[in-house]
Amino acid sequence: MDKIKQGSASLVVGDQQEKHPVVSVLLPVNRVDRFFIPAVESILTQTLQDFELIIIANGCSTEHLNKIRLTYGDHNRVRILNTEIKGLPFALNLGVHNARGLYIARMDADDISIPERLEKQLNTLEQNKKIGVVSSGVDFIDENDQAIREGKFPELTDKDHRRLLPLICCIAHPTVMVRKEIINKLGGYSFGSFSEDYDLWLRIMRELPEVEFYRIPESLLKYRRHGNQATSSKNIKKIRAYNSALKIRELFLSRKLKFIIGIILPARMVTLWRK
Repeated sequence: MDKIKQGSASLVVGDQQEKHPVVSVLLPVNRVDRFFIPAVESILTQTLQDFELIIIANGCSTEHLNKIRLTYGDHNRVRILNTEIKGLPFALNLGVHNARGLYIARMDADDISIPERLEKQLNTLEQNKKIGVVSSGVDFIDENDQAIREGKFPELTDKDHRRLLPLICCIAHPTVMVRKEIINKLGGYSFGSFSEDYDLWLRIMRELPEVEFYRIPESLLKYRRHGNQATSSKNIKKIRAYNSALKIRELFLSRKLKFIIGIILPARMVTLWRK
């Protein structure tokens, strides 16, 4: 009889056992530039071995898709998904749907994960079953891999997150590892041009209050700043508008007055995130 072994990454079919990876890393990409291979290699050289890397080519040209397939198509830890539908939320939902791991880790195609990132985050989730979302600090680098500045990201407990999230998105999305079942319970990422991560954290906080957040007080990712990224200065006003709309929604749904402060208070005045 076919059965799925619950609470494990193993699939038992008859007398055959297929071992699934524990962690699925989702890396959406819409073009292959000089940052792509270093980003991928930073995942493939992790100290944790029990993972799969899912590269989601969303809206890539045929030329760029062929480059991805030529470079990583035969790698035993890499799976390549292709969709002509553009947009990060769709790409992430496609990745979650195809992920075989119990945990989902995010990665952007222009950042660098330090070698111990996945291992440290997995240990955190395995040691505390109440934690559902774990993130870390980041160090900022430029287009030439030069340090812009070291991020100052203190440890944030669940209580800290619940105090800060109505005010600001205090979670760096590319650093996150989350239990896949949490994303599935909420129906995945919501569609939109920006702030799909902030939307998810707010929905977790409201709809799954038993799920705890935690930030590891060290930088496990080098976050690259350059002109082509979605969070570049040209998009800041749009992101702020999306975030304000999310806070208004949460104000009406949760009736927590703290969201009013988050709407009227400039993000730069919320200093704990960067202390």
